[in-house]
Amino acid sequence: MDGKCGNKELTVSVNLNLELLHETFRLNAHEVGRALTSLGFTNRKRTNVGFILWLDLRTRMRIHKIAHDYGIDQESRFRGESFGNDCDLCKYQEASNPVSAETKGDSGIESK
Repeated sequence: MDGKCGNKELTVSVNLNLELLHETFRLNAHEVGRALTSLGFTNRKRTNVGFILWLDLRTRMRIHKIAHDYGIDQESRFRGESFGNDCDLCKYQEASNPVSAETKGDSGIESK
């Protein structure tokens, strides 16, 4: 399943997350577009409502890899906010993960 994300909506989400982190700066749509380009997300199309970022399977896999590489705890950060509920990759990862939340302590480290 391919998806899409509007640059304007992404900008609003980024700024909401910056607010939650108590950051004092905000980004505009052009700055978010430049950041996407610098990260290699260039599959965008201009429409009558602005730019749309196409999220094909390869792009979504790259997003998951970047989150993993930067140590973003996808389970608590995104699933806790219902962000990844419609993501097939999140569902697949959850189903194929042999370590359940019940075997992890508060630290998130599996106990044996």
